[in-house]
Amino acid sequence: MMNENHIDIAIKALEDLKTEQALRRVAEAQLDAQKNKVLFADAVSASGECILVRELAVMLKQCGVEIGQDRLFDWLRGNGYVYRQPGGRNLPTQHSVELGVLELKKQAIVNAYGKVSITCTTKVTPKGQIYFFEKVMSDKDRFHEAKAAKKKAK
Repeated sequence: MMNENHIDIAIKALEDLKTEQALRRVAEAQLDAQKNKVLFADAVSASGECILVRELAVMLKQCGVEIGQDRLFDWLRGNGYVYRQPGGRNLPTQHSVELGVLELKKQAIVNAYGKVSITCTTKVTPKGQIYFFEKVMSDKDRFHEAKAAKKKAK
């Protein structure tokens, strides 16, 4: 009788161990899947500065998204975050500025002859860096397909 009780306890302990190991494997897989997001968020929060769209494209590429500056601007235009002004400039839409994900930096530049020109640069805010990272990561298969189609067309 005592022997059977010990066996039942041992079986229960082994079942508990098996359940705990399965839960741990799930948690480890989830941590592994979120590793890039955590690294990206840490990098963004450490800098705390607005960056160029080109720099965001580089960061996304380092995280495994097949994208460059031009394709990222295409995606931003296609999703209504920027619009193309006559002359080819990509400017943020009012919606993206209100969201706090993009901003427009204007700068006056004086050339050697004293002529002043105004430049407009679209910049991604720290909030926008995380926002676009999550959006693009969820859509990254489309970028891989677009790159493959472009290579095939050549």
